[in-house]
Amino acid sequence: MVEELLLAAIERFNRTAREDPKVMAEVGDKVRTVQVLLDDGRAWHFVMDRGHIDGLRQGGAPAAEITITSSDDVLRRVFSGEMSAMKAYALKKLQLKATLQDLLTIRKLM
Repeated sequence: MVEELLLAAIERFNRTAREDPKVMAEVGDKVRTVQVLLDDGRAWHFVMDRGHIDGLRQGGAPAAEITITSSDDVLRRVFSGEMSAMKAYALKKLQLKATLQDLLTIRKLM
């Protein structure tokens, strides 16, 4: 279920980045590896390359610049819109490891 929601979020991000010049200006020429870690041990990663994400890969990425850690339930709720990422973060149900600039970029995905 989480994998499908991540794929849908990636598709939405790619479409928004293509269609919205403001998003492309914000993302710019950044290349970032993002990993998503679940508390049950499952993991995925992807590369955000200049406003485009080319697929989702199984497994973590130890050298990732951005790490999102949470439970299956919380990520499902965040990516389906039931809970905001900010609320999940404030309740410490979602952990984000990234620079401030990267956090501003990744919010476009959520």
